[in-house]
Amino acid sequence: MQEDTSINMKLIQGPFKRLDGRWEFEDSGDGGSTVSLVMEFEFKNKILKYTLSGAFKKITDSLVDAFISRANNIY
Repeated sequence: MQEDTSINMKLIQGPFKRLDGRWEFEDSGDGGSTVSLVMEFEFKNKILKYTLSGAFKKITDSLVDAFISRANNIY
């Protein structure tokens, strides 16, 4: 990890067998930043997999949108 460019996450307990995430921040060159969220996950059981897999992209997209909205309010 390079200082001030990323935040790593790892789920310790929850509905996933494994969930790792990484927020990445890159200088866009115009005084702003590009923000991305990378998630890798595996559900504990097949029911959750089939129930939530389709919605997971929407969930992560809404997390990024909320982050950007909050950053715009602060800065």
